[in-house]
Parts: sequence; structure tokens; C-alpha cells
Amino acid sequence: MNEATNVAPTEPEGWAARVARACASVHAAASLDELAAALNGPDFAALPLKDLVTLPTFGGERPRGRCVFSWDTDRVLMMNELGDGFAIEPRGR
Repeated sequence: MNEATNVAPTEPEGWAARVARACASVHAAASLDELAAALNGPDFAALPLKDLVTLPTFGGERPRGRCVFSWDTDRVLMMNELGDGFAIEPRGR
């Protein structure tokens, strides 16, 4: 608390705003490419876990295997090799 102004310091943009922006970006994605861009963007860390495990999908049957977060008819969205972002890979790879 700043005693001179009696106002608590705040970060330039609050956490709630980052969460809202992350959720909006994910839910607005109209393709697997847009979803990957949203997830690899600067607000990804604010995305609640419940939203990460219920990402939208864009056609095709659910692929077999583990670590697939979303998919379309030809590709899947998985964690990248470093585990610090997401990558789109062909199905069956």
C-alpha cells in the first residue's frame, strides 16, 4: 500500500484480464492453426487447466494415443518437443 496515496500497487494489467483474454483467444479459434497460435501466445500461462483439457476440435474422429489436445481431419495438436508450447503434427505420426 502506498501510504501517500492510500492505493495498493497493481500490475499494469491484472491477472483476471489475462485469464479472460486467454480464454477468449482459445474459444474464438476457428481452426487448429488459430488454436495453436492462441495457445502459443503470451497469455497461455493464464489459461485455466479446465480449459486446456476441454479444447475445441475441428473435425475428424478422436485420434488414438496420448498427449493429443485437439485435432482436425488431418492433424493433431500436441505439446512440442521442449514441452513449453504446442505443435501441429500430421495424424499417425
